[in-house]
Amino acid sequence: MRNLILVLVPLLVLLVGLPASAADVTYEFEFDYDAVHPACATTASNGCIVGFEIYRKNNDGSRTLIGILSNAATPSGLVTLSATFPVGAPFGQQTFLAITVARDASGARSESIPSNEITVNIPPRPPKALRLR
Repeated sequence: MRNLILVLVPLLVLLVGLPASAADVTYEFEFDYDAVHPACATTASNGCIVGFEIYRKNNDGSRTLIGILSNAATPSGLVTLSATFPVGAPFGQQTFLAITVARDASGARSESIPSNEITVNIPPRPPKALRLR
C-alpha cells in the first residue's frame, strides 16, 4: 500500500478580510503515482486518483473538510503536493488529516484511510493597531 505523507506547517500569517480565520496553514504531503495508482485524466475515467482532501478532526470523531487538492501537474512517481488554506475557530489543539480520493472501476467514489494525523495549535488572531496615547 502506498503511503500518503502529510506534514502540516502552521504559518503565523494573519489574514486580512477573513474574520473567522486565525491563520493560514500549509498542508504538504507526498504521493507516489504509479501504474496501480494513476491520476485521472482530465476527461472522465475510472480506476484512478481524483485528488486529495484535507480535514480537521472534530472532538466527536467526525471530520470537517478544510480543502481539496488536485492531482500534481505531472502525476508520475513520487511527488510533493502542497496547498494553503485559512483555518479559524475552534482554537487550540486541532488535529488534521488527509485522504486520497479515487474513482473505482465502476466510477464510484473511493477514499483511502485517513493518513498521518497531526495535531497543531491554532491560535486566535492577535489584536491589530495597538496604540499608546
